[in-house]
Amino acid sequence: MQKRGAVTVFIILALLIVFSFSAYFIARSNVGADKKADFDTAYADSLRNYIDSCLKDTTSDGLVYAGMNGGYVYFPLDLQRININSNLKLSVLYNQGKKSLLPLPEIERQLALYVEEKLQFCIDFSSFEEQRYAVEDGEVEANITIGDESVLAKIVYPVNISKGEKIVKMDEFTITVPLRFGKIYKTVNQTLSDLAYSDSKPAWELEEKVWPYLAGEPGYSLNFILNSYDMNVSYDFFDEQVSIWSVSDDFDGDIYRFSFAAVHPLKREV
Repeated sequence: MQKRGAVTVFIILALLIVFSFSAYFIARSNVGADKKADFDTAYADSLRNYIDSCLKDTTSDGLVYAGMNGGYVYFPLDLQRININSNLKLSVLYNQGKKSLLPLPEIERQLALYVEEKLQFCIDFSSFEEQRYAVEDGEVEANITIGDESVLAKIVYPVNISKGEKIVKMDEFTITVPLRFGKIYKTVNQTLSDLAYSDSKPAWELEEKVWPYLAGEPGYSLNFILNSYDMNVSYDFFDEQVSIWSVSDDFDGDIYRFSFAAVHPLKREV
């Protein structure tokens, strides 16, 4: 009887030990699962912020480049451009009554292509790989929407980053660039129409107050000098037949410029 009782006590102790270890490992497993979930959420946020930042920088670079070149990111062979100086070449958007301003959807298409080509030069996953993460990414497909107050950039970009059993997957990123490109575009278009109207008028229609401010006498009508716009529009005279223009606005504390050149017909004698 004593022997049987000792065995019974031993079995009970063994079961208690087994249950204790089981409970311990189950608890550790649950804690590990919680840590894994927290890790994935925090890491996904960090990864998304990083790619969003690159997308915003690349889109902004494309917008600045387009502004420097009269809305063009890629230049057709028949686009006339004028060397203003060794560092500046402007696209001719107006030539004696003919406008060469791209339609807004075409500017959006060119900007999207720019983002698809240039985003790779911003993104660098080496800092993640140094922490023993495996990185896999796919092709970038971009879409740009230009509004009056801002520019929306959206990309489909599959990215998988894993470490052991932990994995982060995402494929869509969207950012907004606070540039009033739509309003700038409308102002440029109105300016080009005003230039065409101005060039159709004889020089003698200029008001006398214009002439004292001219360093020389250009060979074309200057009626457009008297026009006013909601946005900041500036101009200068390049030679007897060419004027250079800039529509500017605030852009993240800096100045954004949409610049172009205009070629005028020689002034008519009346």
